Amino acid sequence: MKYAYLFLSFSIFISPFSNADNGNLSSCSLLKQKAFANQANVKPEKMGQSYILARIDFLQKDLKIVRNYKNVSKKKTNKLGNLIEKSYSETIKLVREKGFLSAGERASYDRELDIIANDLCQLSTHEKMQ
Repeated sequence: MKYAYLFLSFSIFISPFSNADNGNLSSCSLLKQKAFANQANVKPEKMGQSYILARIDFLQKDLKIVRNYKNVSKKKTNKLGNLIEKSYSETIKLVREKGFLSAGERASYDRELDIIANDLCQLSTHEKMQ
């Protein structure tokens, strides 16, 4: 049983990274992205912060890939980059002020990051069709 858990953890860890190599962004697989982001081994009061920062990290990596696509406008990628940076800055600010990220704040940022991930995935899918 211990090995099955290890294998599952490893496959969840690897899959978001291997998706980028296949031309599929981790943003196109939100369940895997969220599952990995939840794997953080941190104190309970830091889980919300850790989860959101892990999601932001995935989105930044996906954005870097999308910026290399020929038919994606710089204006679109800059807008998404600004939204990602805004989420990052606000998360850090809230954690500095209060010491943690509340469940409501985590849910709110999670929804915002879902929208950004969806936009990145659409840009990726559109690029493949060109």
